[in-house]
Amino acid sequence: TPTKKSPPPPPPFVGRLLFKDLLPSILQLSAQTVKVIRSYGVNMTLQMIPHCRVKSALVILLERMKSDKNRNVREDCGRYLRCVLDTWPVMMEDDDDENKKNKMNSRTEERLSYEAAQQIGMGLGRALTDPAQPVRNETKRGFQVVFQRFRPVWNEVMNSGIIRDVRLRKNLLEAASRSEDNGGLFDDMASLGD
Repeated sequence: TPTKKSPPPPPPFVGRLLFKDLLPSILQLSAQTVKVIRSYGVNMTLQMIPHCRVKSALVILLERMKSDKNRNVREDCGRYLRCVLDTWPVMMEDDDDENKKNKMNSRTEERLSYEAAQQIGMGLGRALTDPAQPVRNETKRGFQVVFQRFRPVWNEVMNSGIIRDVRLRKNLLEAASRSEDNGGLFDDMASLGD
């Protein structure tokens, strides 16, 4: 009997477009009161984000983190943005135009640009004063990643005036200076307060 060939896999962009379309439904899982459903949705999304690098999904996550009424949705948006900052490769400044042309339609083209990291940093900076403590805690973890991987963005957020709480701003700057002195990065997250 002849062996059947499996059809070729769809092009990579199909999965990315599908992820962007599914993201609002995935975020609805975060609003579930059933913890098992929510945890499955969060785990699934955290596994997908490193592989489905969709820059347009960042806009959805930032908007929902800023304006959604459900604190679980805001918390999970912060978690997903932290995953983006942790796992997506970074676009280097020294990439020339010829090099970028060679990388078109390849996985290496899907990198986190400075502008995207800047938008995420600004969004996390705003969310540091969220009324819900779990959202603030998740945002602090994301802001720590901004400090570690994107120091110029962190400096920009700190100097932009987005963080208006004087005590929080002072604590962040002190934690940053302590971490620079002893080599650890935000080792003492408890000192940031609530």
